[in-house]
Amino acid sequence: MAMDRNLSSIYKQVTDAFTANADSIVGAGNFELRYQGLVYDKEPDRNKYWAYVSTATVDTEQSTLSTSSGAEGQRRFTVSGIVMVQVFGPRNDPTAYYKVGDLARVAQLAYRVYRPVDNVWYKSAKVEPKVDLENWKYWVTSARFTYDEFA
Repeated sequence: MAMDRNLSSIYKQVTDAFTANADSIVGAGNFELRYQGLVYDKEPDRNKYWAYVSTATVDTEQSTLSTSSGAEGQRRFTVSGIVMVQVFGPRNDPTAYYKVGDLARVAQLAYRVYRPVDNVWYKSAKVEPKVDLENWKYWVTSARFTYDEFA
């Protein structure tokens, strides 16, 4: 089964941003992006930076009957949720706090768009530093999203 095109767009938005910016922040080959729902063979390298992207649907409600071409008369549902990007950096790097913050802001800017991207609207993108974990500096970026789907 293929991933829902709207969720795929949400993941692509941040993937493209990290692809364009992560190497300039932490150096080439020092960043890995992981996704909800995938299984990984090993834990992240404790000397590198990484992020984990996940989504959670908060609400799905019927909005209207569709008038869109090709979907006339179908029920239109508005789906709303939250995308979270957890960003981690090695505690043994004295500059990790700032680099993790810069990476978290890359994710924030990816979701700070004022137009829909592939049918997905984003709002309220924010960045929060968190308490350090045992081996990691840790920040979280979150944004709300909405999109329509037809059934």
